[in-house]
Amino acid sequence: MRRVVRWSTRSTSTPSRWRTPGGAAASTTRATAGPPVTRSATAGSSAPNSGNDRYALGYHEADDLPFHSRMARRFTTFDHYHASMLTSTQTNRRYLHSAQSGGYNYNYIPIAELGFQFDTIWDRLWRAGVPVRSYFSDLPSLAFWGPRLGPLLSPIDQYFESCHAGNLPAVSFLDPPYAGPWQADDHPHADPGAGQRFLRDVFQAFAESPCWENGLFLLTYDEWGGFFDHVAPPVLPDDRATNDDATNYGQAGFRVPTIMASPYAMPGFVDHRTYDHTSIMRFLQWRFLGAPAEGPGDDGSPWALKVRDRFANNIGNSLAFEQPDPTIFDIGDLPLRWPTAWCDGTAQLPAPGRPEAHPTATNVAPTILPGVVGPVPGEEQTEGGPGVDFADLLESGYYERAGLPTEPSSMARIWATPSS
Repeated sequence: MRRVVRWSTRSTSTPSRWRTPGGAAASTTRATAGPPVTRSATAGSSAPNSGNDRYALGYHEADDLPFHSRMARRFTTFDHYHASMLTSTQTNRRYLHSAQSGGYNYNYIPIAELGFQFDTIWDRLWRAGVPVRSYFSDLPSLAFWGPRLGPLLSPIDQYFESCHAGNLPAVSFLDPPYAGPWQADDHPHADPGAGQRFLRDVFQAFAESPCWENGLFLLTYDEWGGFFDHVAPPVLPDDRATNDDATNYGQAGFRVPTIMASPYAMPGFVDHRTYDHTSIMRFLQWRFLGAPAEGPGDDGSPWALKVRDRFANNIGNSLAFEQPDPTIFDIGDLPLRWPTAWCDGTAQLPAPGRPEAHPTATNVAPTILPGVVGPVPGEEQTEGGPGVDFADLLESGYYERAGLPTEPSSMARIWATPSS
């Protein structure tokens, strides 16, 4: 049975000095007539009252993200893969799992109802007898659907054990560490060094396992993190689509980085078709639930959750099944670095159980490249994203009432903190 591992970063919490996709909420507005306004590019993008932070026009080069760079050259990437909605973290995560947001266009937390009651792709696969599992590093994101998905949850230690044993379930979902002390989820402003190490390890475990030969590894981000993008997001079919920007759930978000790795993925290929998070779901429905390879099928399509996934393009369209190539690059040769101090010189928080700060964190002035607007030493760094949402669930007693795990994996801290 072909194994599918998909990993999604979380635009989440914690102060650092870096901005990756996922996290910042966005909204659309209509232009109205008014007096002409003259402002410089700097004032327009990062002025104190602009609503943007100083990284909105920032970017990273290949040497900054060696894992992404090597993966993009070896496997398949997408230049029209969009977040499912033009809004924040949890809404896009709901589309990833359910092809809908439940009618919420913000980070609503379902504490009162003890989890969302609408179906997920995990419910459908589970009922169809397809082995599935969600592996978490500190707190599981599937907790938002309450106790019914609890049996599918395992700490990420077990993912590595299953990779080694060659007995991964047919479909796996991986959650990175979200909490501030050990954050490795690439949310602004988390340190990319931690995220690169997490990704390297989870991919290496899969690629070196017996499951790799017939497997697929998908890396994506729930949303774009507030970065500028010159490509206008599309409007997609949706049960809650309207002609009003403020209420149009068919309005997709900006593009997010996505990589598809497999012996069947074409090397160095850029797929130009339009995708969103439900395109991953559409692939799973084709592979396991009887959906056609492309197209919406007939009106009674039992495999579809909602209109969005039924009409989504299948992200596996470019897989070349007749020419598999399981060889990969030397993963151990990737020039990855350890996470460092925040840009204002503040030492990164030690992970639980470690009394000292990160060994490389020193109270030195931040290094700012010429011409780059960097963080101001001592300025407040805000937190946000899934880590904060999960903390709210935890503090409310939600996990205990739902009978869901709250103990972090024993591996949660290793990607953000070196062993010595």
